Amino acid sequence: MVDILKKIRFPLYSLIALAIFAILFLLGAVANHFVYHGKIYFYTGLPSFTIHDFKTVILFAELILGISGISVFLFANLKRKWLCVAITVLLALISSITGLVLLALTLAWSPDSYVELLSDDVQHQIVIAEDCYLFSIYGGDVYEKTSPFTMKKLTKYEADIDFYTPFSDGKYSVTWNKENFELFYDSNGDGELDRKMIVAYLP
Repeated sequence: MVDILKKIRFPLYSLIALAIFAILFLLGAVANHFVYHGKIYFYTGLPSFTIHDFKTVILFAELILGISGISVFLFANLKRKWLCVAITVLLALISSITGLVLLALTLAWSPDSYVELLSDDVQHQIVIAEDCYLFSIYGGDVYEKTSPFTMKKLTKYEADIDFYTPFSDGKYSVTWNKENFELFYDSNGDGELDRKMIVAYLP
């Protein structure tokens, strides 16, 4: 067993790539735990680069690191190079299919953009995540920021048109109160602020 281990080579690139892959995977698992159990949502702070876009970038980075790290390790240890190529191609195909499926699922539930609202007393930062996907009356979610990169969900809003972004289009108004805020917006694109929501701040 010791002799076998001595013969196995662990290229530096493979060690670094797979270590980064493992770290990103663990960080993603921890982040998902907070989202699903702690009801804490992460925020990029950028209007058109949502946390789902960030997750997509990380996903493809993990795929590239994992495939390349394993491939370099195989080429360093297997004498039959055709077998290395075959395994690498198989891994790439499986990873690509998996990545495309995850990408499709991510984009299907990804907000089109974020819109930030700041209360008159500067005590509350509201974030509206506009969801835009086909055959959905679910317009998006309304959050309150708890830190520069985290927020908690307050409620949701509905829209009557697919792929409609009333807040990005500026078709809304806000009235700030002490305990809550009143949100008026155009739900169907006719130019009228026909929907009203009264939303309480986080306790």
